[in-house]
Amino acid sequence: MSKWRNTRVGDFSTGMRQKINVIRGLLHMPEVLFLDEPTLGLDPQSSLDIRELTERLNKEQGITVILTTHYMDEADRLSDRIAMIDHGKIAALDTPSQLKTKVAGSNMRILNLTVSNLTPEMVSKIQSLKCVSQVLTETSKDLKIITSGERSVDDVIDTVRSNDGKIDSIKNIEPTLEDVFLKITGRRAEEKTTREEYRESTQQSRHRWGGGF
Repeated sequence: MSKWRNTRVGDFSTGMRQKINVIRGLLHMPEVLFLDEPTLGLDPQSSLDIRELTERLNKEQGITVILTTHYMDEADRLSDRIAMIDHGKIAALDTPSQLKTKVAGSNMRILNLTVSNLTPEMVSKIQSLKCVSQVLTETSKDLKIITSGERSVDDVIDTVRSNDGKIDSIKNIEPTLEDVFLKITGRRAEEKTTREEYRESTQQSRHRWGGGF
């Protein structure tokens, strides 16, 4: 940031201000650095810069970083241990790989299903299956379905076809931290209502306590 040393901070972009926040926290080279959603609202390049700096501080300087974020991929990349917080309480705490393993289990399957003529009735039928724990509507014809059991995929396919659904594609995918959070809490980490409540509380208190991952 040295080339902008004579520029008022008020004239900086959001990304530049975030970098200044990190620099300010490093002035005394702390043993523990707290970063509260450091990439929120940043462009992809600025987000990458912050993430790479965070990794270097930890690996090269030995600084312990405690980071709050709503972005599951960011938490997965940067964290040795993750606490998933739901409504102010820790819902799960472990390494990224163990969180996925513990929640997923050997029988869990996550399906990406595309049905060209998907209807609300079809979605409701899928949700009513005993083998299905979560159904997330991605688009007007795409679903993400969390199931369990050896016959779960067959049961989902049979349900769609028995309701005259036309399956374009079905894919079994590996669980992500977003899937873990969804299974634990029943909602996405970035749901609009959660963000609005969070923003309202921080504006009132003028403090930012993070949370959400």
